[in-house]
This record gives sequence, structure tokens and C-alpha cells, in this order.
Amino acid sequence: MRSIRTAGVVVCALGLLAVGTTSGQVCQPSVIGPVQSAEPNPQSAGSDGTLAAVTYSGGVLVLDFEVEPPAETFVPFPDFVQWVEVSGDNVYVVTNETFVVLDASDRAAPVEVGSVSDPRLAGIWAGGHASPTGRVLLCDLTAGVLWVDASDPTAPVVAAEASVPVPHSIDVAGDFAFVSQNGTFRTMTVLNVSSPAAFAAIASVDLPGASASDGIAIAGDAAIIGVGNDLAVVDISTPTAPQFVQLVEILPRVTLESVIASGDRGFVVGFDFPTPAAAPLVVLDLTDPLAPVEIGRTTVNGAVSRSVLVGDTLVVPSVDAQTTLVDVSDCRPEPCVADTNGDGELTPADLNAWIMAFNAQSDACDQNADGLCTPADFNAWIINFNAGC
Repeated sequence: MRSIRTAGVVVCALGLLAVGTTSGQVCQPSVIGPVQSAEPNPQSAGSDGTLAAVTYSGGVLVLDFEVEPPAETFVPFPDFVQWVEVSGDNVYVVTNETFVVLDASDRAAPVEVGSVSDPRLAGIWAGGHASPTGRVLLCDLTAGVLWVDASDPTAPVVAAEASVPVPHSIDVAGDFAFVSQNGTFRTMTVLNVSSPAAFAAIASVDLPGASASDGIAIAGDAAIIGVGNDLAVVDISTPTAPQFVQLVEILPRVTLESVIASGDRGFVVGFDFPTPAAAPLVVLDLTDPLAPVEIGRTTVNGAVSRSVLVGDTLVVPSVDAQTTLVDVSDCRPEPCVADTNGDGELTPADLNAWIMAFNAQSDACDQNADGLCTPADFNAWIINFNAGC
């Protein structure tokens, strides 16, 4: 149980399941079919908002989720496409030794607006992260983690490099990036990303398990990392001194290539080497991110590399020449209507947000679900606030 203290009011929010326990599967992710890709063998995916992109050896498939089914545009590249990141309307593509920026503001006709070549880009093979400021972090097999400054999309530059042996996946929280390491490593390394000048490893923690670390996601004060067929949970409340908490088994034989955190839900996609067409997709309750609880599971075509979440749809690049879409809306918690500023917490700031919604006559104002925005919704907001989420 989480207790949120406000001015004169204590609101208690009870999670879907008691931490550390299971009560069977409470949600069912649903495979809704493949996209009709222009080429076989998808490799990895990136997304932001309603825009997603999937790499193929000969190009990038851009998916516009503002329409249903998502509109598909294939952008061919003459060189082998290694990796893709998405931020806003920008699609960042790595091909051999070149970083390319596509402007996808016209979803049906993305165009190249800038590029930079660097021999260190030849080893981009696993993880990356793009921020709205144009900072793009890329895991390079041999060079470590590269910082590409694409704040001017017409003139991107490789701005810095951090020494991290065999980086696999990366996620960012504030001024810190958290990197899982592959090869012979079972390690998570923390990087300072406050500026290119400060870009360097500042802490690390060893992870138990029989395999190297793979996918990683940050959820609150926890880093959740695929280590072979297990999930390693690390307390990052003090980023300069991360502490291993526990190892959670998902399924024997599976490599957990992709780990995603969204709000208080987590999604893990594996790759089953003996039977890649029957890999698990596991849904986690992350109400307490240091103690993940499985709440749903289905079978998908195994993900070779990173899957991404777009709204309530998982985009899974699969090994059988298709990209699979999975509907996970059944696994989402009910919305917290009193959280009018949408920050995931109930605080007095939500009152100000409700007043703004009332003045703007926006949907967040309607607290009694009568389809109207009236003064009666103020009393309803107080009731909803005290009831908690």
C-alpha cells in the first residue's frame, strides 16, 4: 500500500496485487497480427508518441499510430540498417558508419535532413536512447556508449564517448543513464549524462545469473534488467551507489532481449532459442518496482532485439520475417481521474490542474463522468482525491 500525504489529507493507493504475491493471470495481452512490412527479417524498433520505426536490412518501416490500423511507409536505404531511435518527428537511423536524421513530420514521406559519418558507428548493434533535446545515446559493441548531438538535425555530431565494455541496452532517468552489459559481463553501469563534458561511468553493480545482461528499463527507483532468462532488479534510488535487490525467473532457456516500463506496468519480450516462434511476452505489475509481480502472459514470435510500446500496442520485431503487434490495453490499470495533471501522484498540484481544466472546459474537468464540466465536478474531484488511486 502506498500512502500519499497531502495538505491535511492522507490518501492511500492500493496496487492491483499485493507486492511479492501472485494470484494467477489477471490480464491477457492479445496478438492482433503482423504489419505488412516491405522486407523480411525486422531487427529492432524505436518509438515516441504515436510514431514508431522498425529496422530491416534494406530500410526503415515508419508506422503512424495516429490512424488505425497504423499507416506504413517504408524508407529504403542503400546500406545495411543497424539501429533506429525516434524522438518527436525525428527518426534517427544508423547504417554501417553513418548516423542519419529523417524528418517524419509528414508520416507518409519521411525525408533525410542531416547525417554524420564516424567509424565508431560501425558497432551499433543493440541499445539506444533518444531525448527531446536531440541527445541520442547509442551502444557500440567496441567503442562503448556514444553521445550523438542531433539538437540541430541538419548537422548531427558525435559529441562524446563513454568507456563501457560491450554495452547492450540503455535507459535514462534524469541526469543518469543505466547500461546493461553483454558478452562475458553481468553488470549494470551508471553514466553521468548531464553534459558531454561529464559523460562518463560513475558507478556499477554486478548482477547474479548464468548469462550476460540484455534488455533494461527504468521504473521509479528500480532498474529492471534481463539477465538470461531472469530479471535482475536493482535499487537506483542513489544512482551513484546502485544496489542489487533480487532475481526474478521468467522462463528457462529464454533470453530477455527487451524490457519496457510504462507507468506501473512492465513488459518483457524474450527470445527462445529452441523454438523462437513460441517466446514469452510477460506483463508485470510495477506498483512496487523493486518487487515485480507477473500479471499476464502470452506467446509471441521471439524478438531478436528491442520491442517498443506505442500507447496500448507493443511492436515486436520478430525472427520469422514479420513485425508483430500486441494489444496490451487489457493489462493497463484503470485511470486515476483525480490525478488531473497526469504525473502519477495525488498532490495539491492536482487541484490547480483541475481549476485549469475547468476554465478550459477540457475532459479532465469531468470528475463525475456525466459528460459535462460543471461546478459539481469540484465536489466529485474532492471525493475522488480522498478515495485515492
